[in-house]
Amino acid sequence: MFFFYIIILEIHENQVSLNMAVINKINTANNFLSFRGITPTQERKSYTPPTISLLKSPDRDVFIPSKCSLFSDPETREAVIFAIQKHDGKYRKHPTKKIPYVTHCINVGEKLQKAGFGKDTVIAGILHDTVEDTDTTYKELEEKFGSRVSHLVQEVSHSKKNVSWEEKQISYLKHIQHASIDAQAISAFDKIDNMNSSIECLEEGLNIFAHMKATPKKQLKKWNNLRKVYDKTNLPDEIKQEYRNTLEKLCILTAKNHFLY
Repeated sequence: MFFFYIIILEIHENQVSLNMAVINKINTANNFLSFRGITPTQERKSYTPPTISLLKSPDRDVFIPSKCSLFSDPETREAVIFAIQKHDGKYRKHPTKKIPYVTHCINVGEKLQKAGFGKDTVIAGILHDTVEDTDTTYKELEEKFGSRVSHLVQEVSHSKKNVSWEEKQISYLKHIQHASIDAQAISAFDKIDNMNSSIECLEEGLNIFAHMKATPKKQLKKWNNLRKVYDKTNLPDEIKQEYRNTLEKLCILTAKNHFLY
């Protein structure tokens, strides 16, 4: 249990001052919430995936969100439809629901758009998993969306395959700290949305970690290590703070649900 509090304290290391003797007396997540003056009713609103509707395309039926700001521009709309087709038949990790995987790609793109990033970065955010998780190639992305989009997707994709989960995370950490700020923003929003998806499950009392490749402790350590990387970058403070807040809530809910290992 103490592990989760260490992460939360690290998140706030420059914002609060806590005495270790007091910290050692915190034995449950509820105690920790009370200690910080937080109650469950004060937690932020649940994450809600976009609503999905059916679109007829020339070659097959594909799913698209019925309300999506990315459709206001023909190029970002094209990227969404491309992602839908590439991720067709794939779903988010969820114990009870079949949520189309493309909702994650759309969430990342919309977050980048709302944060004021350029169109190429938004498109790369929509397509960030296409090479890693589908048969898409960087050459295909370059031919369809341009060299900058292809390069950004390459910056946020895992370069090492057929290695252990731990090795992949170490490689990604080293890689992302030297990536461009646009790639770091894609990466941060990607992880924020992944954490939000986990939060949604935990709020329903569902063990999302049973569907992951690593234990809760390893997953949270991974996300906290990424927080340390993002905090040292030139990313806007709003993105850094959103990441911290999301990670903190995930730690609290994980501890409350007793999904420790």
